[in-house]
Amino acid sequence: MNIHKTTAVILKKIPYSESDMIVWWLAGDGRKQGGFAPSARSSQKRFAGGLDLFTFVELLYQERKGTELVLLQNASLQNGMEGIRKDLPKFASACYFSEMILEFLQEKQSLPAVFGIFWHFLQTIDRPGPLAPHLIPLMEHQLLTLFGFRPSLSACGKCGKKIRSAEPAEPVQPVEPNERYFFDGRHGSILCSLCAGPVSVDSHPLSHESLTHLLKSVEANPSEWFSQGWKTDQVAQTRRAFEYFIQYTAGKPLKSLRFLSQILS
Repeated sequence: MNIHKTTAVILKKIPYSESDMIVWWLAGDGRKQGGFAPSARSSQKRFAGGLDLFTFVELLYQERKGTELVLLQNASLQNGMEGIRKDLPKFASACYFSEMILEFLQEKQSLPAVFGIFWHFLQTIDRPGPLAPHLIPLMEHQLLTLFGFRPSLSACGKCGKKIRSAEPAEPVQPVEPNERYFFDGRHGSILCSLCAGPVSVDSHPLSHESLTHLLKSVEANPSEWFSQGWKTDQVAQTRRAFEYFIQYTAGKPLKSLRFLSQILS
């Protein structure tokens, strides 16, 4: 019997029959995997607390021929993440990014950086204190970048007018502080007000202040995100822009996004 071992974060679980469960997780090497856990809803010895959402666990599993679902043998709990499951906004945000990972991470694709940023996010919001709303668009941007869909924010996608220099030595093109920009939700790029044309449902306004603040924030180390200060309108504008782009790119609405938006509204 070929038994494999991995550390992982539980992303999703659904009941199957009276006592079994199907579980999906993100492994430490950045791969997503699904597994069948027999008697997981009744076995306190092999799975006790180890298959709760967002827990950090050590898993033992066996591959099975003819199916992508492996057979789970044991789940050893390493970190229960109780703080997340006791706080509804934190729980909703973790659900959202779990669904985003499941949708965008390809089968057999290995992206260790995805595990790193998601685990860092979970550890941070598991601490006491309310969820900082600006973490949502920053995590969205980071995951989009890792999945190969990095939003283009530094220049207009049509005329090339720079919003902010990519290199410190390069002169920054002057802009009007009150100039408005639009995020093109179909192409993931910024448009200046002259190039945007008539506003459509897939174009989302961003003030110059919001855009430059976002640019500065995404260039910072993720460890610095949690001490940043964002205005309410900056968070709202950025979230609307990214969320349309994410769902358009995924090709469908994300169920957990509606749940998160209801909780945070």
